[in-house]
Amino acid sequence: MSSTVEHEMIILNLYKGLSSSIRHSTDAWVETNAIEISEAFEKYWQDMEALVVQLSADLPGRLNVLAGPVRNSPSPAIFLVVSYCPDPIELGCSEDQLDVQSFTLPTHLHYSRDCLSTDLFSRSHLTTLRDVERASGLNLFRSLASEAKVQLLRRTLLASSLLVDPSPIEKKFFYG
Repeated sequence: MSSTVEHEMIILNLYKGLSSSIRHSTDAWVETNAIEISEAFEKYWQDMEALVVQLSADLPGRLNVLAGPVRNSPSPAIFLVVSYCPDPIELGCSEDQLDVQSFTLPTHLHYSRDCLSTDLFSRSHLTTLRDVERASGLNLFRSLASEAKVQLLRRTLLASSLLVDPSPIEKKFFYG
């Protein structure tokens, strides 16, 4: 008996309200949001969005979120960079205060959402900031001094638990 899974694809609008006029908004949507996503991914994205909104409400400082398409990937993906600075007033944030967690999230999932919780899905797709820069072609945190930027790019996946706990997942073996 064989079963096939139908995948409905949805277009995700990453940059809502990016432009000030309807014409520019349409141009921005066409140029930046041509990302197809599977129905399973949409549910993960909604959960992550809710987590970011909750985190923003709970933390006293500034939470910044940057998301966009990964252009240099064999399969469609979205990068997500979440940064936090505990100082709500200061415009700049020193490298030692800056907390950053980044992800490269595949958007065409060929499995049911029941396979992984949002937490495990997120943890499975943690990346370094350097990985996001390479995949997106962006140069992030350009306002940091050169040495601070180098230190930020050297951080490993375990350096932050801003959105998800990066600790390795314990494998449990069951014997019958």
